[in-house]
Amino acid sequence: RRPIVSDLEFVLEPRLLAADLFGAPGAPDIAPIRRLAESWGRIKRAGLRLIGIAGVLETGIDCELYLVHPPAQWGVILAIRTGPAELGQLAVTRMQRYGRRCQDGHIVDVRTGATIPCETEERFFELAGMGCLPPRFRDSAGAGAEIGAR
Repeated sequence: RRPIVSDLEFVLEPRLLAADLFGAPGAPDIAPIRRLAESWGRIKRAGLRLIGIAGVLETGIDCELYLVHPPAQWGVILAIRTGPAELGQLAVTRMQRYGRRCQDGHIVDVRTGATIPCETEERFFELAGMGCLPPRFRDSAGAGAEIGAR
């Protein structure tokens, strides 16, 4: 709903390749995503978890593709990438109050080292002791304070 878009961010979950002979999970298959990104514009960054594209489809708008694969979890990456950045930072900081840490795109129980399931944005903010506003309301003035107060 913004009149001017400065950049686009997409959260994608690449399929995992088949497990190896010893049963270890397969690696994420990011080759098809890279090929698609190359067809959209000039690649600025190309890693296992982020692909940056300059001037998508000759619009001048930059695009970032965030790739969610283990150990990262969908809810963590989606909540952080739908911004604003200050809101994600607030949530990550508040998790420490509850003995949790955001690490490599997943939530960890500091005492046990166990990964805490977080498949939705709602769960991400719940783990931070916060309410979850729909993304379209997150950029309004004071949204972070409003959510953080819950």
